[in-house]
Amino acid sequence: MTYPLLLQAIQRIDEQYRSSRITKMLKEEKVFRLFQWLVTISIAFAFISIFILQLLDDCPTLTIVWVTIHTLLTWLLLVTTILLVYTIMTYYNPDELLDRINNLRSHRRS
Repeated sequence: MTYPLLLQAIQRIDEQYRSSRITKMLKEEKVFRLFQWLVTISIAFAFISIFILQLLDDCPTLTIVWVTIHTLLTWLLLVTTILLVYTIMTYYNPDELLDRINNLRSHRRS
């Protein structure tokens, strides 16, 4: 559900600045790439879980471990989503975006 909203936000940023460089910069953000990976892993994990939990039905300890891993993955995806929303909000605000660009440039130089 978040992914279509994310794409819409990127499109609005593209329209706001009329520059594909800004959207490219956003897509190159670590939090954006991490979000994409976590979404992919979470979807795969959800589908695999159906079969794994049936196989682990006789072993409650492994079932708890599997569900715990899935819970941690979901929690990490949630935290990453929140960080991504803050990043997108930074890109919406021109002053904050300029500060971010300056900070990125200074980090690359050092």
